[in-house]
Amino acid sequence: MALKNSVQAVPLTYIDTATLHAVNWKAIDTGGLSHPCFLLRFVNMAATNVEISYDGVTAHEIIPFSSTVQLSFQRNSQYPNKVAKMPKGTVLYARGTPVVGSLNVSGYYQV
Repeated sequence: MALKNSVQAVPLTYIDTATLHAVNWKAIDTGGLSHPCFLLRFVNMAATNVEISYDGVTAHEIIPFSSTVQLSFQRNSQYPNKVAKMPKGTVLYARGTPVVGSLNVSGYYQV
């Protein structure tokens, strides 16, 4: 199927930061990304830093408290494929000090 140069959003997911654990990882969306995303946006609406993992083992990102972090994977694309996306099915994990608030994740893909 040919791409139509149209962008769509994956469903917004979030995790209640009061349910986080400082050591153990918790899946944000156990079903994983519904599509391969070229952009992910994390909005931390809690008064604590939240670490992100893409494999549930290693910390890959830190989202500072009360901030937004946007990751554009296309900017990291390399020749010859010129396309960099977070794979479909990737489960995102979070950990941090449990406090009232939420971590929201949105993503975008091309159709």
